[in-house]
Amino acid sequence: MIFRSFLTFLSLAALLASPTQAKNTSKQIDEILTAEWKAGGLQPGPVTSDAVFVRRIYLDVIGRIPTLDEAQTFLSSTDPDKRDQLIDQLLESEGYVNHWF
Repeated sequence: MIFRSFLTFLSLAALLASPTQAKNTSKQIDEILTAEWKAGGLQPGPVTSDAVFVRRIYLDVIGRIPTLDEAQTFLSSTDPDKRDQLIDQLLESEGYVNHWF
């Protein structure tokens, strides 16, 4: 729970930053987590499928599962940055504000 709160705080900080700063913040978070994992002798889990990712990110960020249309739109996209774009979209949504308020 504390870890998720920490990541939420960092996400908010990234939203307030410029796009360049947000990308740098994301990389900094990755570096911090990688260093902590190495120090603890841990390995990150495998990358999930897009179907699992879309369900989890909706639940984590806005507190609900995606609609059929939302899931199909994401799953049919061939954009290599679709995960980052979906995260940005959800963090900028009314659902994010309502869920975390």
